[in-house]
Amino acid sequence: MPSEAQLANLSPDAAIKHGVKMADGVLMTCRKCCLRDCCPECRQDGGDCPMEASYLSERGQALTSLRHLDPVIDGPAVRMLLWAELRLLRWARYTAASGETLPGAPAYLESHPAEKTIGTLFNTWSRLLAALSITPATRRALEGQGKAGPAAQIAEAIKQIANEKPGDREPAIDGEFEAHDEEAVAHGA
Repeated sequence: MPSEAQLANLSPDAAIKHGVKMADGVLMTCRKCCLRDCCPECRQDGGDCPMEASYLSERGQALTSLRHLDPVIDGPAVRMLLWAELRLLRWARYTAASGETLPGAPAYLESHPAEKTIGTLFNTWSRLLAALSITPATRRALEGQGKAGPAAQIAEAIKQIANEKPGDREPAIDGEFEAHDEEAVAHGA
């Protein structure tokens, strides 16, 4: 039997955790943002960052409008890509405002702890771009394979077979045939 705390976590009101709203993506709240004092779009009520919400919406629409991406199949990877991009952009905003080191005495230079995860996040972002065929190299490869490559052709053939009605196909006919090796025939064997 689930506890009260577990049931409370299923509530839509439980979407805010640690100052980050988990919804369409991960949106920073203005209350927690390091740029809240100088940001022209900062919400005084501490709500979701309008800059991130706008980016999430526009970039999401741009990605889902790509012909080769299927919103159902590729949707989770697109959302993960957007999450990684938001985190990378947030880190870029933070370092632009505060620097890459922890605040302290002038001679005290210690990397920010988040610096350790940025490389992993960047690699995740790069792999998702490649997996979604969004990088220039993967787009060229995709264009070289035709409209959507061999996987799309196989999927189209499966759709055609699934849509066939019983009796649409001609019955198979038994017959006698002789196998020829084309190379042997060409050399007169």
